[in-house]
Parts: sequence; C-alpha cells; structure tokens
Amino acid sequence: MRVLHLIAPGALAGAERVVLAGGRGLQDLGISVTVGALVDARAPHHGEAFLSAAEAAGNHERLAVPCRGRLDATLASRLGETFAQNGWDVVHAHGYKPLSYTLLGRALSIRQKTVVVATHHGNTSASSTVRFYERLLPRLYARSDGVFAVSHDTLESLAAAGVSRKRLHLVENPATIRHLEAPPAGPFRLVFAGRLVHDKGLDLLLKSLSEPRLASVELDVLGEGPDRKALELQAAGLGPRVRFHGWVPDVGPFLARAHAAVLPSRREGLPMAVLEALGAGRPVLATRVGGVGDVVVSGQNGLLVSPDDVHALTDAAVRMLSDSAGFLRRAADAVPALDARLGPAVWARKTFDLYDHLVESAAAALRVAA
Repeated sequence: MRVLHLIAPGALAGAERVVLAGGRGLQDLGISVTVGALVDARAPHHGEAFLSAAEAAGNHERLAVPCRGRLDATLASRLGETFAQNGWDVVHAHGYKPLSYTLLGRALSIRQKTVVVATHHGNTSASSTVRFYERLLPRLYARSDGVFAVSHDTLESLAAAGVSRKRLHLVENPATIRHLEAPPAGPFRLVFAGRLVHDKGLDLLLKSLSEPRLASVELDVLGEGPDRKALELQAAGLGPRVRFHGWVPDVGPFLARAHAAVLPSRREGLPMAVLEALGAGRPVLATRVGGVGDVVVSGQNGLLVSPDDVHALTDAAVRMLSDSAGFLRRAADAVPALDARLGPAVWARKTFDLYDHLVESAAAALRVAA
C-alpha cells in the first residue's frame, strides 16, 4: 500500500506533529508513506520547516507542493497529475485546504480510485475566512471515503453537523513516549505548549499565576500566535517567572525540567500538547473540553477543571503544587497504559487497518458499478 499524507502546515503545532509521528509509525510497519506539504508562496518558511522536521523525524519520502496563495487555480490539476504519476492508494488530507484540492485533484485524475481520507483535528475559527471554510467541511467530508475524528467528542460533533456515521472513525492522536527522569530540584515549574490564541486560555493561566498562593510557580510558554504581544503584556507583572520561548522544535527538554504541563483551553480536539506531556510522565492540569477527559484522569495523571474558571484553575494548581511528587509518580505509572492504548505503533496499526478496509470497500464498489 502506498499512502500520501498532505497538510498545509503552519508552525509546528498539533496537526503537524500528528502527521510527523503518524507518518513515521506507518513507515515502521513497512508501508510506503509520503509526507506532503502545500508550500504557500505567502509564507513558504512554514512548508519548508515542516518538511525539514519530517526529514528529522525519519520520514524518508517527502513532497513539496507549491501553492500560489489562498486560491490557486492550477493546484487541483497539478495534484491530479501527481496522483496519477505516483499511484498512491490513499491520500490522507489534514485540514480543509488540502482536502478541498485533494478531492478536486482526484476528480481530475485518471486515478479516480484513489481513496481520500480526512482527519478532523478540530476547528480553530482563527478568522472569518477560516470559519467560512470550516462550515464547508461537512460537505467536503461527504465526498471523502473516510473521516477520522480524534476524540469521541469530535466524532459526536461531526455527526451532529450531518456527517454520516458510516464515514466516521475514531482515531485518537498518537502519544509520543519519552522516558524522563524526575525534574531537577527547584521551584515548581509548569510548561504550556500551544498556539497563542484565545481558545488556548493562556490568559486565564496568567491570571491564576497572579494569585499569592502561586507566587513561587514558574511557567515556560512554548508557541506563537497573534495574541503573543497582548499575553506578554499581561505577563509583565509576573516578572521573570514567565518565559516566552516561541515555537520550539522539541518540547522534550522543557518537559524534562517541568513538574507538570498545563493547557486551560476553551475548546479542543485531542491536543498533542497533552499527549506529549502524559507520554513523558508529566501530570497535566487542563480543562475538561474535547477529548482531554479521555486521557487525563483527574486526581491520577493530572487534574481537570471547567473552562473559563480561573478560581478552579488556581485551586487545582495549588493542589498539584502541594502534592507534586505524588502527581509525578502517578503520571509516570500511567505511561505504560497510555503507550498500550495510544502509542505510535498502535495508532499506525489502527490507521493501516482502516486504510485497508476503505481501499477494499472502494474496490468492491467499483466492481459493482462495473
């Protein structure tokens, strides 16, 4: 089987990390996998950085697809030609833009039997344009052969939006497993990894850290986004306790120094930031949104609070601070079960089995039509 994963990458965030880890996992199963990126002429560094990261992650086959901007009249036909030349059995699209052009490309290709799969990583509503395209997603999914939802909550939301349950499949994101030692002695340190946008709730965390009970807590902020300047201004009163690092290629060194990860999001799918922390044996303080509650067991490998509740977030952080050693021990003890459920090899096997089923179903439908 030959597979293309196609994404229009921004900075290396959750969806990008899923493609990198997932592509390598499928490759380790002996599947021929190409990791492809739409390289947008408006910001080519995102595509170039993603493909460099794919190479570093061990994804041997990579494809750069030039894109002239938001709309490219030639892209669909070029993709159709590429599908015909490479003979991929499955094209797995991540995001509305790759999916739109993939479906058009398949329609224009002589290889129309190619199976198209989409993963719904969640909506961002980052702008009015993005919100418009996200409202079109159910129609695009209706033309796809399979739609992977990253959490139970995501799956139910898609079904409620009209996506046929026959097309929907639960495929939770892969968790990278790291074997880290306990963090070094010193102040209690949190790490936040995510886009600096309203939905991620960093503003709530900064309010929480201004509480006297958390005056000794330090925070590393990993990520970029349109709200960075406003958040840095909000954090100014907290002094050197809060450090903004921008996007980093590897969260591992920061997790190694952290006592816990925190993600007070207002909405989520199944965030890679949470899975990476849990896979490293670090407890997670997060909000009960999306699929977070499917992997964080409150009181065991972390604590869950309601979104937009600063007081609850503060109380939970105080509780984690007061029992830091206990939470670290319980989070480390939970890693083997997480690996058995969501490790990259498990994700790859489940994904391959679904590919195999969808390819066979498509072939059977063609035989009937003939």
